Amino acid sequence: MIHKRPTILIVDNDPNNVHLLIEILEEDYHIEVACDGIAALEVVSATPYPGLVLVNVVMPRLNGYEVCRRLKGNPGTELIPIILLSDYSESSAEVKGFEVGAVDFITKPFSPPIVRARVRTHLTLNRLLSDTRELSFLTSEQLVHETYAHHHTKEIHTQVYQSKTAVIRLLETALQPLSLQVQLQAILDIVCDVSFLKMDGWGAIFLIQPNGDLAMMAHKNMDEQFPHCCAKLPQSNCLCRQAVSARKIIFTSHVRDFTCLGGPSYGHCAIPLLEKERLLGVLTFYLTDGYQLRPEELQLVEEMGRVVSELVSRRLMEAIIQVREFELKDTQEDIVRKLGVAAEYRDTETGFHAIRVGQYTARIAAEIGLSEEEQDLLRLAATMHDVGKIGIPDSILLNPGTLTASEFEIIKTHTTIGAKILVGSSHIVATARTIALTHHERWDGSGYPYSLVGKNIPLYGRLCAVADVFDALTIERPYKPVWSTDRTFSLIKEQSGQHFDPELVDAFVRCYPDILDIKNTYRDDVTDSNVFTLLRPLNIDTFDNPLWKDDYLIGVDLIDEHHRYLFKLMYYLEHALTDRQDILKICVALKDMENYALIHFSAEEGLMRKYGDPDYAAHRVAHQVFFEKIQEFWAMMRSSPLLVQNNVVSFLADWLVKHIVEVDARSLHHH
Repeated sequence: MIHKRPTILIVDNDPNNVHLLIEILEEDYHIEVACDGIAALEVVSATPYPGLVLVNVVMPRLNGYEVCRRLKGNPGTELIPIILLSDYSESSAEVKGFEVGAVDFITKPFSPPIVRARVRTHLTLNRLLSDTRELSFLTSEQLVHETYAHHHTKEIHTQVYQSKTAVIRLLETALQPLSLQVQLQAILDIVCDVSFLKMDGWGAIFLIQPNGDLAMMAHKNMDEQFPHCCAKLPQSNCLCRQAVSARKIIFTSHVRDFTCLGGPSYGHCAIPLLEKERLLGVLTFYLTDGYQLRPEELQLVEEMGRVVSELVSRRLMEAIIQVREFELKDTQEDIVRKLGVAAEYRDTETGFHAIRVGQYTARIAAEIGLSEEEQDLLRLAATMHDVGKIGIPDSILLNPGTLTASEFEIIKTHTTIGAKILVGSSHIVATARTIALTHHERWDGSGYPYSLVGKNIPLYGRLCAVADVFDALTIERPYKPVWSTDRTFSLIKEQSGQHFDPELVDAFVRCYPDILDIKNTYRDDVTDSNVFTLLRPLNIDTFDNPLWKDDYLIGVDLIDEHHRYLFKLMYYLEHALTDRQDILKICVALKDMENYALIHFSAEEGLMRKYGDPDYAAHRVAHQVFFEKIQEFWAMMRSSPLLVQNNVVSFLADWLVKHIVEVDARSLHHH
């Protein structure tokens, strides 16, 4: 049976995956299903061939890579586009897929808009490639002279071939792993180079901002002030605005006096970028004055608009999903962090011990060469090292006197209680469980609960042991006095090979200045005890940061160090925004800025309260303005993440410089 709709073959042994993909695609395509690789090859061997194959990488009998390799090795099926489905997003898996001939890679869980967009794009590209192969054959000089008697017919045929070739180039560019801005610029270059449209290389692509304004994302030979010029024109004189309003292509062969183009008159075409009824932006280009679009040229223009719309729609959905996934992960981590802090409140007046131990553990881990992913994991998981104290009675935990042997045995059970609490499949929870259970083991075997020796103690537990002892001794507890950092530092060195892993003690000594910086950042005496954040170390040299100036120093060491760090964050955010594809990096940078501002502002306000500063209330209001602006940026990230511009950095930098120079210096310098 021949189906009018394209046929999609789904190859997967997981019924849940199959049902979900059918639900996503059945409205637009005819669906065939194979439960494994062998069955897939049998289905494809029948004709007509499917238009596209979606195949799971992990399957019994024959995996997805082998299915792809066999189909690409068969001359009859080698042109069928194959998209691999996988639980993994590692680049090595994608490289292997592309090596065996796959055209794309979709990771689970499936996002319906992304699946539809990828399938539609590859079907369109495959159709155009097929058409162009036929047209390429017909455009040989011999066949042109034999088949076409009139030059006009030959010219139209050549234009059709050029049109399809241009659209193929657009689709291929849309599939490249580039930033959106680079993709749009490359697409605009292709559009403006279509020779028979005689566009003279003028064009631009705009996206619609939440407030309705046009944001220029790419341009060729256009004045950067074009959007401002366009905004000043009456509605009737701006074809971009007309195309936006009418949601259809607007064309004119003659417009007078437009200074942004540097000429008195031109032809103008504006193509709205649409996802169904949703307006995404405008593709606009300029032709020589008086040029009239032929029907076949208008068809090319429509096809170009569809390609760019598809690209922007897909990238927007992918970006929104990235933002949502980041916020979900951040929320989950916040819950985990608060669990560790809650346990610490049983033992001290604040929960900063848990936060500092996480930071110390991650810093020592970095010193011994653990990956950034492991450092981030430890920074969070180590905050829960003492979560088992929730199960220790107050009469024992808060006893200021010497514990009896039986009471100490009860205290020791906080390790096993913590392990019982931290049960789950999450990598964070599993790591936290290991740390909670083993951070009181000792290198010489004298620790608890299992008296493990040397490297039989898990590395994560050994790392946390050093961090925990350093911080526990240097803070006040009901049952012990405060030790100085120098005394504690000496003790840790003395206990190398006894309490602690010697290699980790060496690493602790090497990064000790950074340990002290962390301790100073999370000072209990000036920081609001309700502010708990985990800050990532930034590998940016303050003195190489062009945003920082020594003129910003106000003479209060703690606040000056905070300001330096904020400018590091600003620099990092600026670089993240340079590549608009990396939405995750922007989210991380913006969240770091928000988190550190919480610590910095609470420290400032703590010092102002301590010294009775009369500007305290005004200072708090200024801080609130900052956080309100941060929330505006988050709202933009959630709705229009592709349009987050460097004005974010401009606002933050301007606000911070003004605040430091005009407000902080006046309020804190004299103290």
